[in-house]
Amino acid sequence: MSFRLFLPVSMLLLMFAAQANAWATLPHQIKRTMIQLDERDKFNSRALFVDINQKPLVLFESISDYNFRNISIAVAHINHQTTPDNLDSSTHIISKLKRYNTLTGIIFTPEHHQLYYTVSDGFKKPAQLMRATLNEHGELHNATRISLNTPLSGMSFPKIHYADGLYYLAFRKQQCCGLGFAMSNDGLTFTLKDTLSIAGSMPAAESFSDNTLIYTYQSPYPTDIKTSKGKVKYVMKSRFKLSHDQGSHWSTDIPVSHSTFEIHDAIAFKRLDGNIDIYYSHDLNRKQEQLSLWRRCVFPNGKLGKEELVADERIGNIAKPNPFRMESGAIALQFIDQVSDNKQGSIQYSSIIKHDAVCNL
Repeated sequence: MSFRLFLPVSMLLLMFAAQANAWATLPHQIKRTMIQLDERDKFNSRALFVDINQKPLVLFESISDYNFRNISIAVAHINHQTTPDNLDSSTHIISKLKRYNTLTGIIFTPEHHQLYYTVSDGFKKPAQLMRATLNEHGELHNATRISLNTPLSGMSFPKIHYADGLYYLAFRKQQCCGLGFAMSNDGLTFTLKDTLSIAGSMPAAESFSDNTLIYTYQSPYPTDIKTSKGKVKYVMKSRFKLSHDQGSHWSTDIPVSHSTFEIHDAIAFKRLDGNIDIYYSHDLNRKQEQLSLWRRCVFPNGKLGKEELVADERIGNIAKPNPFRMESGAIALQFIDQVSDNKQGSIQYSSIIKHDAVCNL
């Protein structure tokens, strides 16, 4: 015998209104706190937020052009209490070792803020993973080479994650485009765990409070749409895998969303309740090649909550979300606004969201 719970219509309407109001307020929160960090003559991708001695910084990849010929790491000193949309004049470049530098992540220790990044001579050139101490002025000191028993290139774009004494590294392999996963006990020597057997781009790892790992990535997938030449159209679709044994085994891949064909730039972010919110961009209810930013919670068993709109056309054509937890519990959200033709450049923004996603199945 099965039982069903029936709620009064008035209560359902109140629940729907509360949910709708929560969705409606997010773009306004972002608009009020948006700080522009650069101009549209560059392209941007990965961005990291860090607060050192109550001096918040955003580090971001400043890319020369649509073909990624040159990437520098820029740092902006920010204050979300200032007037929104003001360009921060203190933005400056901190990476001058080589012409191709990408951000890997920041690990916080009691003594230091350790920035991981790569240096190389180009997109397909060999890359070296580095670690350096980042200070409150956005300066790097004591740079150290990181050992990894598999080669990297400029296009590997590794991402680092730390949890319970272990360092996890997600990256794209030098031989395009297999995805890799490596681990380390000390953050200096990483060993490849070649267990994923998937190809794609933009990989990243995060962990739930129960130590379940989530690995997000995007890969091209066929649609039922034909091109003008009669060929199958492929789109980029973000997916994720889960592991309950530190990456020795992974679940089947799980789509981030079924709402539309194009699902881009998924990134997992730990919620205050220990579960995960996935932030991502897709084109639902937008014109072609126009993206809104969404998020939804995910549980360690792979079940997904409802999709929640974060930023739509009121904010722009949104991509590359990068959320970070602030000491207050609020979320410092970095993202880029592209024009309709994203080959014309993008603007890096930093903003604030007060709460995690509403987590309803």
